Amino acid sequence: MSRLFDDASSQNLEIASALVTATPLTLASWFYSDDPAANQGQIAITDLSSLTDSFELKADGSVAGNPVLARTIQGGGGDQAATTTGYSVNTWHHACAVFTAANNRTAYIDGGSSANDTGSRTPSGSNTTYIGRRRGASDNFMSGRIAEAAIWNVALTAAEVLSLARG
Repeated sequence: MSRLFDDASSQNLEIASALVTATPLTLASWFYSDDPAANQGQIAITDLSSLTDSFELKADGSVAGNPVLARTIQGGGGDQAATTTGYSVNTWHHACAVFTAANNRTAYIDGGSSANDTGSRTPSGSNTTYIGRRRGASDNFMSGRIAEAAIWNVALTAAEVLSLARG
């Protein structure tokens, strides 16, 4: 079952705790975007009090090629891995962000097109989990559907990510 999110009305799900607070961790979901130009948060684990630290999985239609991003933000600065291919609107895609260590994050779309980033960031103070948005009061809400959102306290392997994407 999927949940419809409407970015125009800022719809999202919020859990008043961080389900995972440090690496390793994995964020994954199936998503169906209906907006080709939106920067859409899918899952975020963040520090709600400062809004400067978070782990994020997002689909970025505001960037050429519409990549999926695995993003780590610390002190307001961020590092991210962007998939080598992007998503299409009105189509279901599997997105995954694997955070192996402070200096190792990988983004996947549909079990492949992965890209890795090694910038070093260690978010702290995580106290909130979002589905359907990024961090902050007005940051990048999902426009479309999310299904099977999942968070693990381990770094899934490429083979495990591919298995999830294949259903």
